[in-house]
Amino acid sequence: MDDALHGRWLESVRKHRHDVLNLLQVAQGYLQLQRPEVALSSLRQLSDWLNSLSALQSAIRSTETPVYQAALTCPHVFVRRFACERVLTEAESDCVADLLEALDERAAEVGALEISVVLRTATEPDPSLYINVQCPQGFCTVAQDRISTEVSRMTEAGARVYFSETNPV
Repeated sequence: MDDALHGRWLESVRKHRHDVLNLLQVAQGYLQLQRPEVALSSLRQLSDWLNSLSALQSAIRSTETPVYQAALTCPHVFVRRFACERVLTEAESDCVADLLEALDERAAEVGALEISVVLRTATEPDPSLYINVQCPQGFCTVAQDRISTEVSRMTEAGARVYFSETNPV
């Protein structure tokens, strides 16, 4: 592993550890405030995020590691499905990683707890990369406006990006 790649992995692990500890501290704080239902919600979010990372790790190939590295540092973005019949190109992997990071940044800004992302490709007849971003109600417009650069890069690379709203629970 070259030094630059090693450095990126170390930074990803550092950010991941920070995010996990932050969610645990939030849960601990709510328990101290006698608000176990909110603490439990925070722990569920952490568990769901870690489970989505495990599923993604099992599905990606070595050339797609930038996607996993990005997901590792994005606690508001859950890659719910990674069904790629063909290997993503390096450019596609980098674009997806940038998209995940931009989504997470916007979610943190507006307090959105969860954004689900589904990635899929086929081999024939249409080898395009499809990305479905499911956002909380009212977030889609904000997300599309704020991450238009990343979406444009994905579209230029031949990907198709779709946004849909989830209903509040």
